[in-house]
Amino acid sequence: MSDWNIKAGGEYTFYGVYYAFYDKISKNWKAESTRIQYEGMYTGRILPNMKGHDRKGISEYIREDFDAVIEQIIHQGQGSDPMIYRGYAESTIKTFRRLIYDVVKVAAEEGLCDNVLWESCYNPQVSTDVEELIARNALLPKSLTVLQEKAVAEILLSLPVDADGQEVGLLLMYAMGLRNAEACGMNFEDIKPMQSYQKCRVAWIYKTTAYDRNELKAKGKTPNADRIIPVPEVVAQYLESRKAYLEELVGESVDDYPIVCMGDQLKERCTPRHLTNAARKLFQTIKMDAAQLANIDEELRSADSPFTGKEKDPTAYIFRRNFGMHLHILGLSDAEIQYVIGHDIEDLYETRNEFVDEERLYRIYRKMAQRPLVNIDYLNEKALAVHHGKIRDLTERYENIRVPADGTKVKLRLQAMEPLDEIKVRIAADNRKKKVKSEFERYSCEKTGYSRNIDVRRQYQKRYKMK
Repeated sequence: MSDWNIKAGGEYTFYGVYYAFYDKISKNWKAESTRIQYEGMYTGRILPNMKGHDRKGISEYIREDFDAVIEQIIHQGQGSDPMIYRGYAESTIKTFRRLIYDVVKVAAEEGLCDNVLWESCYNPQVSTDVEELIARNALLPKSLTVLQEKAVAEILLSLPVDADGQEVGLLLMYAMGLRNAEACGMNFEDIKPMQSYQKCRVAWIYKTTAYDRNELKAKGKTPNADRIIPVPEVVAQYLESRKAYLEELVGESVDDYPIVCMGDQLKERCTPRHLTNAARKLFQTIKMDAAQLANIDEELRSADSPFTGKEKDPTAYIFRRNFGMHLHILGLSDAEIQYVIGHDIEDLYETRNEFVDEERLYRIYRKMAQRPLVNIDYLNEKALAVHHGKIRDLTERYENIRVPADGTKVKLRLQAMEPLDEIKVRIAADNRKKKVKSEFERYSCEKTGYSRNIDVRRQYQKRYKMK
């Protein structure tokens, strides 16, 4: 090992960190037998299987480099006879991961690199004990808690117009459930008004980038990733303000500029890897338990995980799962959720083409507009809210609607939340001398007009306000 390089280009290598900070890395190796065993695992398996371990700076490594080391160790197995394969126990593989994590963690603490393994299954906070894993799956949330989400929103919803593009990318992932590659692929021209509802903004998702490159690809992760989805009000307003600021700054249209740019390099597109690193720092800032993300990472990379092949990045997954939770609470159908998220639509009677219809998309927009934090809180409004010629959804059990006294003709279509619920309407004028002409028409609602889920929107809204 004496011939291995400690530094490359003036930067510590992986081996260099192991060599220079050995005392710090090995401080918990109490028994001499443990020290000998771990040193052997480094020198006999980890370092020989790590490409460039003594020629590559520690900051150049990404998660996939360490995955390749573990895969190679598993492939080789234990023992020196190539004709006889003896695999390692899962607990031993877990130890290999932890030993790699210890070097990266110390390097990060010394300011030499980012801890790219903080939210991964390399983190020793993920146990190999079956019962403990079951307990973790039950106790550790796989989406943001209300308090975590409010902490995230406090940061992302208060970004200045000149914020770093990576932070804007996180805003798109949090508020719209985008994959990191989808957020990186978006230009300002991809945010458009609906033709029939000009004040409603939608995002056209049809481009992505490779994980570590910023060249655009014309297709998404799956054949069903291309979609048009509503943009929350607060986010739409921010993007419009940011676009106006940038156009004034550069003196030209920025329609073809990436929304998620590299710092002040407005034409240089971020990569998904940049957003993964930025999300990790964000979660560390709000003091999220690393075990929460590491547990998700363990599940995503499990061969029998239902999410295998759909999502790989735990930071992107937690944003998308959190977004999907909101869609479910807001009453979107399974097919609508699958479309908005960018998954296969499993309903035999629904096709993706149906969601391109603006009336269908507008109904989704109205449901999504009730999500707290990223939309204007209109549930407390008592005045009439005519939105592009249509009345907003009313969720109060008793609600006053004020109509302007200018001869406006208003048509209300009221539908009970449950088939047997009774609707009572009381009409009165502020000025008793004036009369209000009214006509009523009863009708039977189709059975499919009712949600199969319990409506908890009011309790859901109050939960966010209470917190």
